[in-house]
Amino acid sequence: MTTVWLLLAAAGVMIFGLTLGVMRGMGDENREVEAALFPTNCAPPCFLNIRPGETRLSEARTILDAHPWVRDYYLTFRVLTDPSEERNATLVWHWNGQQPRLLRTPFVEAGEMEFVAGTAQAIRVATAIPFGEVWLRMGMPSRGYLRLSRTYLGRFDNHLAIYEAAGVSFRTLLEHPPRIESYWYAPVEVRYAVDLREGEAYRMPCWLNCDG
Repeated sequence: MTTVWLLLAAAGVMIFGLTLGVMRGMGDENREVEAALFPTNCAPPCFLNIRPGETRLSEARTILDAHPWVRDYYLTFRVLTDPSEERNATLVWHWNGQQPRLLRTPFVEAGEMEFVAGTAQAIRVATAIPFGEVWLRMGMPSRGYLRLSRTYLGRFDNHLAIYEAAGVSFRTLLEHPPRIESYWYAPVEVRYAVDLREGEAYRMPCWLNCDG
């Protein structure tokens, strides 16, 4: 039995290494996406030069109106009695096809921005970036979780990886129980926010004979 477990452990390590090796080979292709997700001219958290906790709704609209990747956007106001730009709102935008390849997804809506009292609080964007690529660039997350989803009748797990220092988190949806390949290759939904206290100390899934 010990020999079987050693063989399984070796196979797991081999798959882990091969998977990350393939991810490393994608590095040059993803530089444009890295520049988009983590621009050097905008302190994190930041996306499209819009910063949660700082950027006003009017400023965000001006940025999106002039951005070469954005086709259009629409606003949903959550306080209908207030006619000013100080109210709470959700802004949803669409790409025009000029965005980097790994920001292209099957979803019609690219993402959304949450505004409270006229100031951006969080930005959520769908991507085709695999979680393994995130791990290679940013290392092990500080916080997060892997939990069985209540929405999909026990068929999927919700995976959350938080990088508090960068003001960003990544979500993936995995078939339950999660497999090594799906864990690394599942596309991430990115969320930039000031407050990322959700989740507990991060633990990787256990695929072999693990305790605890």
